Amino acid sequence: MSSAEQGFIDSIPGTYIVIFSCPRANEGKECQIGRLGKINLQQGYYSYVGSAFGPGGLKARLAHHLRLAKKPHWHLDYLKLHLQIEAIWFTRDPVRREHLWATAISREPGSAVPLSGFGSSDCDCTTHLFYSSINPEFGHFRQTLNKKTDQHQPIHIASGLDEKKGEPSDKNS
Repeated sequence: MSSAEQGFIDSIPGTYIVIFSCPRANEGKECQIGRLGKINLQQGYYSYVGSAFGPGGLKARLAHHLRLAKKPHWHLDYLKLHLQIEAIWFTRDPVRREHLWATAISREPGSAVPLSGFGSSDCDCTTHLFYSSINPEFGHFRQTLNKKTDQHQPIHIASGLDEKKGEPSDKNS
């Protein structure tokens, strides 16, 4: 990772959403998510909400999500085999915002829950994975967050991701 990229996604805590698209070729496939259950993939977008408060922070967690897992551990490790990463929205906010973000993305137009319990086995949220036939709109998401809190750190967008290297190849904020 270049020095510019190292400064872009830091090894500090934060919250993120990884936005995936499901290619037409994978539409209708049944995807087993460990012991949790199955998802019937639909063409459209899947948004996964997570947080990175452990060792390595955002940099380590997002690098994991950008690589294919040799041995799936998290629910997302099973699903990402069938999807393409489109973008990552993230904040370097030291406050845990994962549940607030899950609520906000669930309010995106057309948002649906593809599988209850996905990524939320350690909290009371119904899920941390959301499906929509349309790409989530950052402006609407940010507006929803602003209604809930005015104490939020800036949200950044990483796009043009190099999934082979596990790092952003293009960035904007």
